[in-house]
Amino acid sequence: MVSQESVGQSVVLSLSQASYRESLGGVWVSVGLDLSVRSGELVFVQVDRSRLMPVIGDACSGLINPVAGKARFMGLDWAEQGPEDAAAMRSRIGRAGPDSAWLPFMSVAENVMLAQRHHTRRPTPELVEQAAEIAGALGLPGLPLEMPGIVGTSDRHRASLIRAFMGQPQLVILERPLGTDTELAPRLFDRVVDLQDQGAAVLWLDDHIPEVAYGDLGGVRRFRLRRSGQLEVLA
Repeated sequence: MVSQESVGQSVVLSLSQASYRESLGGVWVSVGLDLSVRSGELVFVQVDRSRLMPVIGDACSGLINPVAGKARFMGLDWAEQGPEDAAAMRSRIGRAGPDSAWLPFMSVAENVMLAQRHHTRRPTPELVEQAAEIAGALGLPGLPLEMPGIVGTSDRHRASLIRAFMGQPQLVILERPLGTDTELAPRLFDRVVDLQDQGAAVLWLDDHIPEVAYGDLGGVRRFRLRRSGQLEVLA
């Protein structure tokens, strides 16, 4: 388990007085984010308006730019990156949530390994081995070989987590990662601790802060994003 002493010093994600204004269902909403996530750290954010979770994920991934303030990943300002550089930076980010996108003409297994095949030169057997190891850790007997549209919701959700954990991500963004799958909780928490031990920064967005966040975990901080769009620190 990660201790406070073992938490790395480098800032992986930095949102410095970053303000965003996005349209959700035809309604403009404002979000203010002022936080950083360091290597080996786990940050929970309780999002009172759950529809804002994808907006936060997009902001952290540089898919949208702030109207004020700065958003940086590994010290680089997202707004200053060209498309190719930004794509290369995103290859170091794993992201999973209930609304994860899937290419419908590829199997779930192919979807899971696609980014690693595109951004790295890792041989396919190595990718299959890592994916199978993560699948077993999350309670799947293996990667689903069917197309996404015919894979059950629970298995597809766990597969999105496998995809987020592939490679050696520097940042992992989890949007409501448990959903209604209560059996997943202990397996997922164990995997997150492993990621922390490997030096990854983990940002966990959810409707509520899970009880484990108040337990004996190292390198953990908690925030709440109020309906007003303002972020506050939780004890």
